[in-house]
Amino acid sequence: MPAMSFLSDVPSTWEVLPDAFVRGISLVTIPNSGIAPLLQLCEALHSTQFEEPEVIRLRQMAQARYMLQFAASQSPHYRKTLAGLDIDTACASPEAWRTIPILTRSDLQRADPPIFPEYMPIGHQVASEVQTSGSTGQPVRVRKSAFSRLFFRALAIREQAWHQRDITKKLASIRANVKKESRENWSSAVSHIFRTGAYDCLPFVDITEQLAWLAKVQPHYLLTYPSNLLALLNAAAEKSLRLENLIEVRSIGETLSTDLRERCEDQWSVKVSDLYSSEEVGNIACQCPENGRYHLMEENLVVEVLRDDGTPCAPGEIGRIVVTDLHNFATPLIRYDIRDYAEVGEPCTCGRGLATLNRILGRHRNMLRTPEGEVRWPLTGFHNFDEVTPVRQYQFVQSERDLVEATLIVDEPLTPDQRAALEGIIRKALQWDHRLTVSDQCTPLAVGVNGKFEDFVSHV
Repeated sequence: MPAMSFLSDVPSTWEVLPDAFVRGISLVTIPNSGIAPLLQLCEALHSTQFEEPEVIRLRQMAQARYMLQFAASQSPHYRKTLAGLDIDTACASPEAWRTIPILTRSDLQRADPPIFPEYMPIGHQVASEVQTSGSTGQPVRVRKSAFSRLFFRALAIREQAWHQRDITKKLASIRANVKKESRENWSSAVSHIFRTGAYDCLPFVDITEQLAWLAKVQPHYLLTYPSNLLALLNAAAEKSLRLENLIEVRSIGETLSTDLRERCEDQWSVKVSDLYSSEEVGNIACQCPENGRYHLMEENLVVEVLRDDGTPCAPGEIGRIVVTDLHNFATPLIRYDIRDYAEVGEPCTCGRGLATLNRILGRHRNMLRTPEGEVRWPLTGFHNFDEVTPVRQYQFVQSERDLVEATLIVDEPLTPDQRAALEGIIRKALQWDHRLTVSDQCTPLAVGVNGKFEDFVSHV
């Protein structure tokens, strides 16, 4: 095994696959052609994460210059929208960078002329095409290059290494749009280089069936959406069921609240980690293993958190996220507004120079808008619902500026006193003095076709 710092620093349980290196060579250790680029990129990322923020920024802008030049010459859409832009000047300072037009989801969906390049550079051939879930009602298509997929795999491996997971243990996943299967390896990026434990996958089925499956599989790691995790915790509490082997729950796809994290840690006595990603650009931020902040994947993306006036948020401020993919030439996404909100963090004490977010707050449509003009992240008070009655699921819909409609899933119809008590909890948490309706039902609320569920949706 070569004396590479990345391979030297991974957990001792991470065993490199026998076929990872060319056999019969005694003078030097040579990775096989299939994994050599991945190993090389893992090694590079192992080093770049500890560079100073200023150095990381310079590297980003050097790569951004390549992307802008390519897009302006090869993408019909950007040939039009970047016409007249001095690319060198735009990449010279944060202020100049913000003169580049923002790409909206509608722009991407209806790009006319097309956004896809007419020519692809060598090494960046189109490898796949994905269509986002369309949970916002605006599905889009994004082509991925072979090199962007390589970056995705390397960043995924780095996140596993950050959290020092024992990849020889069993991983279970409950997600949408998958088939039930069992494999001898994790079926993920890390299994390209290392020997892993078994992997079991289950699509969304009734929560009772999910719990029975988990009790049978007994995984060490569980990957699922926060809304599904909440349902599992509720069902497990009813049956006093614990997953004895479980070490960590990994959440994806939705906003992970502090309350849900703490409940899972208390009920199952396990670590909870969160990954922030999108279909369009892959991994955006991973939680720091030392303090829980979200480190931005700045070697691959330029991530801006902006106020309503387009200026950058300071630490502690909440703004909308705008992302530039630095390496996916198959679909240039330059200053793409993914319609998520986040809170900017301070520089991390772990020593990594990658910028941070304190919290991921969710989509534009998940923000509460008051009649007075205030926009804020809604606190629903759900952690206090059980003081009144068990609430299995809930959803809040703001249908008008002064109206919020709450639907609560309960085992038995609410009594007038229970309804009044729950309304009081909700009003206090939302800081809401306007119209509020509280309805109850026994039938679970449906998740979207992507398996995700939004517990607060604003239509105003």
